[in-house]
Amino acid sequence: MVRALTVTENTPVIYTAESIEAFARWATDGSGDSFNGAPPTGFTLAAAVELASRRQVALSTSAGAQIDSWAANHDELNHAIRLFSLATECRISESNSAGLDAYELFLRRFREALQAAGFPNGLAYGFAGALEGMTDNLCQHSFDGHHKRGGLAAFRTRKRGVAFVVADLGRGALASLRENTLWRHLASDHAAVQAIITQHASRREGLGDGEGFKILFKAMASHNGDLRFRSGGATYDISGDLDAVRGMAGFSDPIPGLQMSVRCRLD
Repeated sequence: MVRALTVTENTPVIYTAESIEAFARWATDGSGDSFNGAPPTGFTLAAAVELASRRQVALSTSAGAQIDSWAANHDELNHAIRLFSLATECRISESNSAGLDAYELFLRRFREALQAAGFPNGLAYGFAGALEGMTDNLCQHSFDGHHKRGGLAAFRTRKRGVAFVVADLGRGALASLRENTLWRHLASDHAAVQAIITQHASRREGLGDGEGFKILFKAMASHNGDLRFRSGGATYDISGDLDAVRGMAGFSDPIPGLQMSVRCRLD
């Protein structure tokens, strides 16, 4: 039985990707009772995207209704649900009237938002490069003849802080990496996620390590960063500071695809 959180009146209750695990357990245990967690006043970007991805997979009627009720009061969650439901392929090259394709415009807006939030130009371009690599992973690694579901990329900035997420409902890290003979021995979601993180594993055979995550880890380790991977039933949370990058593996109820979320602050 999931216990309700104890809060005082007017206390903000922000659901994070970690704290929604209580909801995930309730959603998958088949219980017909109502979820009795404290009603959220907001969501981190990672939590909103993860809930939206859960809404697209097999959930009990009561669990789906609970997510929908939250989405009715939180535009970001509602928008993420709509994007997942509409995305049926990976297409990021539609041109606009200015001659920029949609993806180039998205990355430019991300860099500009980072600069406006106080991030130095070099770091803004570094994070944009990391986001580009993460999105490339979505398109190149997560789709095959059996998985045509789309995904999304999103960011949120505040003064001297940023969060960004890339998520899909495709085949996931394990099936993707096993296309490469170097990683065909991998036998679990956890092994695949840790290979990506600790060994820079890539689906692309003969083309070297995945470079996008190297850039990302270096940037976040120097700027108080937190990163969360989720693929299938595996999670991996990384925290970084000026001295070290630390990781912790965890378990979750399985969700198709791969989600990568990053938070970073300058102070």
